[in-house]
Amino acid sequence: MTKNWILVANRTGARLFENLGPGHGLSKLEEFMHPGGHLKNQDLASDEGGRSYDSVGGGRHRMEQRESPKHQEDRHFAHELAQALNKGHEKEHYTRLFLVAEPKFLGEIKAELDKKSQSLLEATLDKDLVHVEDRDLPSHLSAILKL
Repeated sequence: MTKNWILVANRTGARLFENLGPGHGLSKLEEFMHPGGHLKNQDLASDEGGRSYDSVGGGRHRMEQRESPKHQEDRHFAHELAQALNKGHEKEHYTRLFLVAEPKFLGEIKAELDKKSQSLLEATLDKDLVHVEDRDLPSHLSAILKL
């Protein structure tokens, strides 16, 4: 039996659905909330970057962060979502995976999936549909999934 998992996500939250094939609709399995997705860099950073001294001479300068606190927070949430998908695959809860998220966050989630889960990735849709009501999602997903 085909068991599809559909993750609809953005940086502030996600919903995981299951579909058992055409005519079966969507069943919500889990909802993920991520309040940190609403925060801005200045809300996440405790203070300015550290200071460093030059190896030669007495110069001192501010150390730049390689990744913004906002991006770190987003990657952490993408990792959390991917872990749930990876565990679902390990337990054989789904046979095909569909991801729906805004383009940049979609890439973050895909990058965090293990190879086995990536092999089950059937299609992606680069749209932010988190705020779409559950009952209205099927019409938005028709491009990637036959419900």
